[in-house]
Amino acid sequence: MDRDIFSPTVLPDEKLIESSLRPRSLEEFIGQERVKAQLEIFLKASL
Repeated sequence: MDRDIFSPTVLPDEKLIESSLRPRSLEEFIGQERVKAQLEIFLKASL
């Protein structure tokens, strides 16, 4: 692969891989229970 590692262009396969690694909900986050609880409060308050 000759593509520059710091290229600003995102390839389709990179998007797919990155999205599969990110949690989709607070329940999917591991650890940080207090932080998750606070985030949930902030998110609900913003609606």
